[in-house]
Amino acid sequence: MKSKHQLAIASLMTVGALMMTVQPIAAATSSSTPIAPWRYDKKTTTYRDKSTSPYYKDVWRQATKNWQKQGFKWQSTKSSSKTTLTSYADKSAKGVVYIGMKQTTYTASGRIIKNKVMLNRASFQKFKYNKAERVKVAEHELGHALGLAHNQRGSVSVMNPANRSYAIKKVDVKGMQRRYQTPYKTVTNDTVYVANSSLKANPYLEIQTVFGHDHDCETASQFTLTPF
Repeated sequence: MKSKHQLAIASLMTVGALMMTVQPIAAATSSSTPIAPWRYDKKTTTYRDKSTSPYYKDVWRQATKNWQKQGFKWQSTKSSSKTTLTSYADKSAKGVVYIGMKQTTYTASGRIIKNKVMLNRASFQKFKYNKAERVKVAEHELGHALGLAHNQRGSVSVMNPANRSYAIKKVDVKGMQRRYQTPYKTVTNDTVYVANSSLKANPYLEIQTVFGHDHDCETASQFTLTPF
């Protein structure tokens, strides 16, 4: 028969093993959020909000303001802009799983030609996102637009590949600063890429990999840019 001392040790080992089994393993958060191949010429750019409802105009207003607090200046304009923000409603079985979409047209040298950033209202309603969570998704999509890729799956980062809970963190600011730390070089006769991404609303849905990190179902095509 085991002594009380042996039983106590065995009990502690059992509890420890259960704690290790039950507690979720926190995924590593990259010390600096990875960067995408595109960027603006500097840490400021204009955008045109094409939202038709005051509610979504306010979502974008809050999201751009939050990035501005961290050093990237989004400036609203009513005239034409290479960056447009809007929302849409896709209730189809295939479309509703996506919470946001972005299309970036950029050159091989990294120059952004056009950014179209969208939020899916139908997904927000289906998955019961509150307004604060919608703002965080908008911050995530704006992060992609300015040149950030995804942080690690499960990371504490606005660029978490299934972000719903996190605002802009220090790791995201570090990534943004790193993306813009070098002088901007303009190349006009360059190859052009179009990157389409769709962020899935459900974090348990499989997310494809691109740039060596978990990313949001991104595909890219290319063509040659005529000098202008």
